[in-house]
Amino acid sequence: MDRLRRFWLLGVCLLAAWGLTACGSGGNGKISKSVATSTPVTFDIQWDQRSRAIHAPASALSAVVTIYGANAPVHFGNGDLPSAASAGTSAGSDFVSIVNRGDSPAATTTTFTSYTLALLGTWNMTVEFHALKDGVGEIVGVAHKQVTLKSDGNDIGEIAATGVVASASVLPGQSVQVGQAEDVAFSALDASGKLIAVTQGSALVTVTAGGDKLQLTNYGEVKGLAVGTASLTVTVDGKTSPPVPFTVTPSNPEGPHIYIADTGNNRIVRIDDMTGSKRMVFGTTGYGVGQFQGPCAIAVDSQGRIYIADSFRIVRMDDMYGTNWTTYSGTNANPYYTVTKIALDTQDHIYFTARRSNSWRMDDMTGKNLIPIQNSQLDALRETVPDAQLHLYGVNGNDVLVRLGSLPNGSVQSYEPVWPQGSAPNQITDVTHDSRNALILVDSTQDIVARINNISGANYVSFGGPGTGTNQFGEPICVVTDAQDRIYVVDSRLNRIVRIDDMQGHNWTTYGGGNEPLNGPSSMCIH
Repeated sequence: MDRLRRFWLLGVCLLAAWGLTACGSGGNGKISKSVATSTPVTFDIQWDQRSRAIHAPASALSAVVTIYGANAPVHFGNGDLPSAASAGTSAGSDFVSIVNRGDSPAATTTTFTSYTLALLGTWNMTVEFHALKDGVGEIVGVAHKQVTLKSDGNDIGEIAATGVVASASVLPGQSVQVGQAEDVAFSALDASGKLIAVTQGSALVTVTAGGDKLQLTNYGEVKGLAVGTASLTVTVDGKTSPPVPFTVTPSNPEGPHIYIADTGNNRIVRIDDMTGSKRMVFGTTGYGVGQFQGPCAIAVDSQGRIYIADSFRIVRMDDMYGTNWTTYSGTNANPYYTVTKIALDTQDHIYFTARRSNSWRMDDMTGKNLIPIQNSQLDALRETVPDAQLHLYGVNGNDVLVRLGSLPNGSVQSYEPVWPQGSAPNQITDVTHDSRNALILVDSTQDIVARINNISGANYVSFGGPGTGTNQFGEPICVVTDAQDRIYVVDSRLNRIVRIDDMQGHNWTTYGGGNEPLNGPSSMCIH
């Protein structure tokens, strides 16, 4: 049994009996019962080492401790306790406590004392380790034990948790520029081959060769030192991947560019910053080479090639001069009527959505390995956006955010947000994620941008509202983030791009909106 999550319930240290009398009978989890008094429960959980402080979901960010049938009907403490700390409505219900991991990336121990009381006696206990805080997200480890709660305390001993992660692998074909730092994209699978939702914070990265070219940072990223090839592994919950080559490429002195699909003008615009410096424009109106007819989505791959969703087709070109113009529009038997969204994953696979035919993924512009993205719960998928672990996020219908665990028809999680005024939004038009894998979305009807921690909808916060001024939007239709997690919004009706530093709207900056001739822009990307 894997010792991935070890913890001790130290004596269940039980502080004191408190002299509280319980009423009611024990639940189904009781093995044998002693004196009918109750006590707070104290225990320690030892968390394994991580690669960084908590900024993202990872293997074991919280634990749900359940002692079956042991809940006492009396609550102790003071008026400062949160309402969630009150005891259950009846004795004999299950005693449940949730313990969150702290922010330290190092191996650490959390000492937890419950706000509620547990009945003394011998009970069955289960500990489920979850990938997210507050006891939500996928279960990444489980432990079971029979425990005895006594007023004088005793050492229950060590409990070994069985981990879910069976194997880890580094996604091939990754690179980093000299002087830049990047996360390593990897995946973790359980014994059945199911993809487990863990991210960078849960992996320990090791550079196994080429340490003069690639360096591990204090935050678990890799930084390019010199042009060449190194190799590395990742370890998730004790499971180490095979070594994989990792390329260090020359630095790009120009830095990232901002690419905009200028839909109303039937062209692509590239600028270097929000002042519009080094502005380049490509495209005219039409269906021929170098022409567009309503370009509505744009993406750039790892080689700097530009992909545009343009009417019934996808266009790819090597640069802003239209070099190696290539198109894909399906087959005669299965044409695409209007391609509306396009996205790329870390391996440059192409994800796109077309009206009347839902969403698809293919390996390249030849249509190789074209597969539909489908599930019985996804009947109106309007876009798909992959994260570094190839989980897909999208919008089903107008107002349901979804997460597809794997292709082609993996498990689906969904979230229907409640927006201001207590009503669901009419139109989620785009979704993306930041470096911490928080989800950021825009609603073009309520004219807001919102952020949630994950697909559960935890820690929802919104910004904006209808209008034409600062901190206001007019039909936001696309959202992206940059390497600093600044948020960019395509504000279509107001013909502008908006950039804010955070969800409080700090350093509100615009491009367009009368300063530059954008006409109904619909999409943008940063590369």
